[in-house]
Amino acid sequence: MATNQAPPPSYASTLRRDLSRMLKKNHRNELPEVSLEDVLQEKTCSPISLQDFKWFLKNREHTLENLDFYYWYLDYRERFRSLSDLEKAKSPMPREKARPAASHTVTMDSAIGFGNENEERTAEELSSQNVDQTGTLGSDFQPYRDEINAVLKTFFDDSSFKELNLEQSLKKYVKYHACRTTHPEVFAEVFEHINWVLGHSSLPNFLHNAILNIRSGWVAIYYVSAFVHIIHVPMILYMTYTGHMSRLFRLPILFFAFGGISSFFTARIGFCTFRGLFKRRQIPLYELDDIQAARVSTEKYTRTNGAQNVTHLTTILDPNVRKHNIEMICHLMLFSLILAICITIPGLVITNEP
Repeated sequence: MATNQAPPPSYASTLRRDLSRMLKKNHRNELPEVSLEDVLQEKTCSPISLQDFKWFLKNREHTLENLDFYYWYLDYRERFRSLSDLEKAKSPMPREKARPAASHTVTMDSAIGFGNENEERTAEELSSQNVDQTGTLGSDFQPYRDEINAVLKTFFDDSSFKELNLEQSLKKYVKYHACRTTHPEVFAEVFEHINWVLGHSSLPNFLHNAILNIRSGWVAIYYVSAFVHIIHVPMILYMTYTGHMSRLFRLPILFFAFGGISSFFTARIGFCTFRGLFKRRQIPLYELDDIQAARVSTEKYTRTNGAQNVTHLTTILDPNVRKHNIEMICHLMLFSLILAICITIPGLVITNEP
């Protein structure tokens, strides 16, 4: 499915991005052309599909409740808008907007159009009331009252395992007004906050983890490989210099320096060039249980046909990730080659030939 994306980044910008990723461990600016809407509208494929995003939120960040609330609010807002004017009038919009301050002033009944507007109480006083009471201000006949009560217990109750991570002032605002009206505007500020968290925190972390194609075990192997390659450089210099050998015997320095540098950056960024070239990716540990559970039916079928184990490698399908991988391979090889040449030239210049 085609996506409405921004123009592709220039080569210079992709080069700066990849160099920054190799040199800065906390870099989180991969795949800027992929937006939150692309993922949530299922316009992306593995390893940045919507299902992959859910697994990441569930097992890595432990914030799947943010996505659950996001989808619920969009659906609820549309259902409320489709009600008749008579039904909507039973749940008027709150006059008070949610404020970021810890103690903001709201009006009790006047906040939704009832009572004296001069009767004010602080958020702390309002929160001391029993928020589970639903018989206030005619709430029994308000549309979706049972659903709102369930939402309060699911996302805003302190004892719920799906409680949203919100400021206390915002949580108190929602608890108070949701007991008096079922208008979706009560949750609008929460939705904006969740939308911002998903787009500016969860999505960049998800994309960063999605383009990694090796796990910690292989990272350690590549670090060892980098050390083994690099240690050959001073050994070659020492043997050729003390033995008064020709500088041609120092040419292997280029090979070992290149291998050491490329292995080091491979381990540092968690990206294997060989797997990237063949469009393969090692499944992250936090996805294994869910992926294996999703393949139960397939496993039963393959066992009857002689198959033994489920592979820990998956194929990269998303074109944006494939394009990013090709660019990363080219930039990593180029950068490693340049550094290897810079190490080799001084080694060739120094001579002790007879």
